[in-house]
Amino acid sequence: MSFNCVFFLTKGFIQETLRSDHFERTEQNLSQPTIGVPVPAELFLRLADFLRQQNDGRDAVTVVSDAIEYWLVNADAKPELLGQSLNEDSTGYQWKHLFLPHQTQLRMQYRDQYYYAVIEKDKMVYQGRETSPGSMVNEISGTSRSAWRDLWFKRPSDNTWLPASEFSKERQKQVDLGNRLLDQLTSS
Repeated sequence: MSFNCVFFLTKGFIQETLRSDHFERTEQNLSQPTIGVPVPAELFLRLADFLRQQNDGRDAVTVVSDAIEYWLVNADAKPELLGQSLNEDSTGYQWKHLFLPHQTQLRMQYRDQYYYAVIEKDKMVYQGRETSPGSMVNEISGTSRSAWRDLWFKRPSDNTWLPASEFSKERQKQVDLGNRLLDQLTSS
């Protein structure tokens, strides 16, 4: 199982970054509202290392923003950048922090019977109707239940069924780790 964006940075690296002029530039860029975009941690760290090796004074976050601007300026002239040949392999359903790709199967066992749904492009479909994980679980049980607890899924690349609860727990571990790191940084 792989997760996209969890950074494990040493205290020394973070302190060095906070002392550098990179941090000041980042703070200036944050005067506009920002959002978090999941980027594989390895890719982001490779970018930071590349900038350091090239003696490029820009912050990696600034370079990512510059790359998006560059893409926007050039995408009209390069149709291949626009994903106009979007295939089903790149579609799926976003369930909170969990992305379920096209053709992912979902199931719930309730009173000794299995109920199934499937992800079709960007929709979750149960009994021929578009639905959500929570709505499916509540419809099957006739009560209010947790979809994270009751659903299992099998993505096209999976060999076995995976409990949704494991992904919810894993996400909480990541959030807790991030909060602990922030606490350590702010208390130093």
